[in-house]
Amino acid sequence: MKKIINFLTLKNILLIIASLFSMIMIIAQLMYYLYGALTWGIFFLSLGIIYTSFLIAHTFPKLPIVTFLREIHQNNLEDIKEQELEEAK
Repeated sequence: MKKIINFLTLKNILLIIASLFSMIMIIAQLMYYLYGALTWGIFFLSLGIIYTSFLIAHTFPKLPIVTFLREIHQNNLEDIKEQELEEAK
């Protein structure tokens, strides 16, 4: 169970979502190309959207609020372990 939780960290989840989103954008670019409506503006806009989605996935887990929430979660887990040890005595 720990391996699954470690794999599914916030950064990995956001990167998976960004990858799926980029595949959708690439398929949309292909459809524009096949219909003959692909312009340089649409092309660079799609690349910019893909880039920002990966940038958000890369920088979001490093924000102070996210690290603060992780610290709170770790403290809660430690408190639960301490309470279990006290109840076992």
